[in-house]
Amino acid sequence: MAETPWKDQYTLLCEQCGYVLEGLETADPCPECGKPIAESLPIDRPGTPWQQKHSILTLLKTWYGVLRHPKRTFDEMDSIEQDGMSLTAVGLCFAIAVQILTLIVLNLVYSNFQDLVSATFLNCFAGIIFWVMAFVYAWIAAYRIRATARKKYRISSDISWAIVGHSSIGLCLPPIVLFLNVFLISSIILIEPYLSSSFDSPFSILAGIAYFAFFASFPVGLFYFEIMCTIGIRRCKFRNQENPLSWDLSEPSQSDARTT
Repeated sequence: MAETPWKDQYTLLCEQCGYVLEGLETADPCPECGKPIAESLPIDRPGTPWQQKHSILTLLKTWYGVLRHPKRTFDEMDSIEQDGMSLTAVGLCFAIAVQILTLIVLNLVYSNFQDLVSATFLNCFAGIIFWVMAFVYAWIAAYRIRATARKKYRISSDISWAIVGHSSIGLCLPPIVLFLNVFLISSIILIEPYLSSSFDSPFSILAGIAYFAFFASFPVGLFYFEIMCTIGIRRCKFRNQENPLSWDLSEPSQSDARTT
């Protein structure tokens, strides 16, 4: 592996081009790309809603931010491995739990107690299997990000897991789609007696679309997850982490080498 111009993960780099900034005044621009050095300091990074407080509300706010403004969300994201892991784990649990609870309510309405117990057991078992598979995939993705970016970028374990955690909404897509499908179909079933017989054909079409959407959510979710990871890598390729000993900008750096 070729030598890198940074000593460790705390070497201050320009977050846009990777130029070593140690020894330069924070009020100056980067000599390589012109980005203000102050914008590469990690001390003012606010963190996403989930990183500020762990709750279901902040989970939904973070998902909304990733969906609506992915680049801005990754720029605001702090580099904390535990937050990425917890966001992935809790997000999957929340999506699966909502889907299972919806199926339980549906079974309460349309099934007897024995069918309810067996259906609940099967749904919980399937949810656990899906959670394990999705989390393992996220763990592999975090390792893959570090391994593939090692020669070109500076992405630590903290940063890779933060990227994966904020991209994990893609892994949560199948249970979310299943929940929406169950809600839609059960709503149609409830109003079906009040509809004319001519609605049978459109109902079959809607049911077919629901089944197709559920099975399509697996590749679509994985594709979206990988796209978000790619955006995260590009936004965090030279992400600076706050040094516990604080930044030392007083002494000029021995090397002003670039990454390009």
